[in-house]
Amino acid sequence: LVSGEFGLRFYAGAPIITQDGYAIGTVCVVDKKRRTFNQREKNMLAQFASTITRDLEVRQQTLIKLT
Repeated sequence: LVSGEFGLRFYAGAPIITQDGYAIGTVCVVDKKRRTFNQREKNMLAQFASTITRDLEVRQQTLIKLT
């Protein structure tokens, strides 16, 4: 989605890693403009990835309980 004609100039990503250590995806920020991320923004992106991981695990546990 971001290759070719999109004109990708900036990418920042943080892995989504389960408690078991499996990397199941990445949350990322992309832009057509060149940008930099300061440490605060890097921390926020990592925290967002952690929040997604927790939410996915809660949903998975809920589905297991329902079956």
